[in-house]
Amino acid sequence: MNAVSVTPEITAAKAAYAHPDPVAEFMVISPDVARHMLLANTHNRASKPLGINRLTYDLRKNDWHITNQGIGFRHDGTLIDGQNRLLAIIETGVTVKVLVVRGLDDQAQSKVDRHSRRTLAESLLLSEDSVVAGRICEAARANLIARMKNPSPPDALVAQYIRDHFDALEWASEVFRRRVRGVSRAPVLAACAEYREHNPDLPTVEEFARGLLDPTSIPEVSPIRLLREWLVSNAFAFSAENGAILVYQATKTAAVHHWLRTPLTTIDARHPTEWPQ
Repeated sequence: MNAVSVTPEITAAKAAYAHPDPVAEFMVISPDVARHMLLANTHNRASKPLGINRLTYDLRKNDWHITNQGIGFRHDGTLIDGQNRLLAIIETGVTVKVLVVRGLDDQAQSKVDRHSRRTLAESLLLSEDSVVAGRICEAARANLIARMKNPSPPDALVAQYIRDHFDALEWASEVFRRRVRGVSRAPVLAACAEYREHNPDLPTVEEFARGLLDPTSIPEVSPIRLLREWLVSNAFAFSAENGAILVYQATKTAAVHHWLRTPLTTIDARHPTEWPQ
């Protein structure tokens, strides 16, 4: 938990959101309101950069929707849920309507996000988006094949990988929803999802992934173009087992050089470059 020293400003903020009993209302939250609410964030987990990036992406794309999830305060006014949403609102400067619940008991925080996440099948039934769901499964399996050197990873392991890396896999699957022959293969998605998890700069990662699909605006001397040419000319020459490994490793190598802005003249898929620490 993240504990902070109490100041008069913090005490006043907590008093503003305190309530003896649970009450819920939709509130319009601007960046200023978000900052005020975060003053009451004195007993919470560390913020999650990947979660914040995903929220800021939705906000900037005007893809924010009211749901039953929102901001939660304990009865004493301490913020116990929603800090990533508030940080995303501040970062983007966007004002949105959010469900705010006050008056939660002391034990409520221990139950936030503790229950099992919807399974992929459940998400598919709810979203009716078989394209993205299918790509998520393909990318997760390709990642395990490449890293484990196992052509048939157990279904349970694939499911666990999806649970652990869902946000990045979903992002990559959305980007590669439009297929390009020889380019939008599952191992490419797998490596791009890892790139998304390792690099906090979303525009840089998006430039790489979207540039593979459409290199029109990409410089001639770029790891993106080099990888795209490699994928188109080599992807179908490999066996199904070894091909997945080499495609993943080639994509990872190009992604690392793109991230570090270092020159890359050839791709050796047998010796991938590791992600920067």
